[in-house]
Amino acid sequence: MAGNAQAFEPLVRHYQNAAFATALRYVRSRADAQDIVQDAFVAAYCRLGQLRDREHFGRWLMRIVANRCKDWLRDRRRTQPLDSAETALKNAAAAEHADQMQRLELQEAVDMLPEHYPNGGEVAIPVKMHIAESPRLCSGLRLHQMNSMGGYPTSG
Repeated sequence: MAGNAQAFEPLVRHYQNAAFATALRYVRSRADAQDIVQDAFVAAYCRLGQLRDREHFGRWLMRIVANRCKDWLRDRRRTQPLDSAETALKNAAAAEHADQMQRLELQEAVDMLPEHYPNGGEVAIPVKMHIAESPRLCSGLRLHQMNSMGGYPTSG
């Protein structure tokens, strides 16, 4: 039977459902279970010469399927931190983009301000310079909120 595809075909037909059920219990994904079973049958076909007792083919095949599933699960666990790292990088990039958009909105609002506001009848304050020097102070504030903090008239 070793290396004989025609003799191996009936074995595939006989054990394919049991092999698939075993793989599905491990990986819980039909597509991955099908891939694993196919890989297990190829491995079994290539190693038929190592099978000592033909009567134990089913047990031997199920052991191959189980080992392939364990390998698949182990490989999947190794790649999950990479997936988590990718997610963290995407989240960091999104947060950086949001910060950059907020800075741009703030800069646009500042650019719309007059060069100087009166400061209670005293010397005019260079508003643009003051806001540009302390962007963290104004982070998340609307223009009318910044104006009200400085005692300037607000429109809303």
